[in-house]
Amino acid sequence: MSNQGNVSSSIDGDARERESSDDARIGRVTLIPIGAIEPEERWRHMMHSLNACSDGARINRQRNDGALDTRRKMTSGDRSRCSATIDILDQPTSSTVVLSWRDSTGGHYGYQNWHKGFARRAGICAMSGRPITPGDEIFRPSVRNGRPTNASAMILAIHIACIDFARITT
Repeated sequence: MSNQGNVSSSIDGDARERESSDDARIGRVTLIPIGAIEPEERWRHMMHSLNACSDGARINRQRNDGALDTRRKMTSGDRSRCSATIDILDQPTSSTVVLSWRDSTGGHYGYQNWHKGFARRAGICAMSGRPITPGDEIFRPSVRNGRPTNASAMILAIHIACIDFARITT
């Protein structure tokens, strides 16, 4: 950019240019047109903004092309802070349940199959927020058609057992 000396870096905040005024305490802020900002600078600003929203939990792993992959890996601790909206739709068998999962961090699954199993690790029940210990009977998303973003989520089976599916399906 030709006027970089007068523009604050988009890494530090918005790309705005200060205009002088008669009163030194009062200035006008002029937004710089998006076309005047270099693409790399826009990308840096976007990444900085996204990073500012994260809690800093990152994984760094080497990708096949040699670039560093710094995507966040959601842990069960992160998952417990998410506010998923879960609607139980059906229970085709005693070991499966169909539900709708909507979560801003885990995506939307309108008709997702979950299957019964036993917890292999500690976690938090996505429906009740109660702790899950290894060995507890739980439902988890099916990974048969690929690993969903909410694959680490668990629901205690006791919560599914309390549902009267005859009232839901009629």
